[in-house]
Amino acid sequence: LARSCKLDGALEQAARGLANLAAHGDNNDNNAAVGQEAGALEALVQLTGSQNEGVRQEAAGALWNLSFDDRNREAIAAVGGVEALVALVQQCLNASEGLQERAAGALWGLSVSEANR
Repeated sequence: LARSCKLDGALEQAARGLANLAAHGDNNDNNAAVGQEAGALEALVQLTGSQNEGVRQEAAGALWNLSFDDRNREAIAAVGGVEALVALVQQCLNASEGLQERAAGALWGLSVSEANR
């Protein structure tokens, strides 16, 4: 969807859906499953560069939720997630509090992995 759809509302809802599926908890197999879905992480990383703030916010939120799984942390980094989130944080100083929180939270989540430091 992220590669073929140009409708910001649909992209925002798709990213929000992935974020909800990956919502962390004590035992959430969905988190790992979403991260292992072919192209999901790449698409979310790509969406952090959207011109639409809502799309960026939901993509960062999904990456934050996904970063609670060890395998996802390294996979997100492998597809350029750290660089994309750093760029997003640098650009979002004038953005909404929600976007700032999700972008910073995703970076924090990725930083837990020794491989990403």
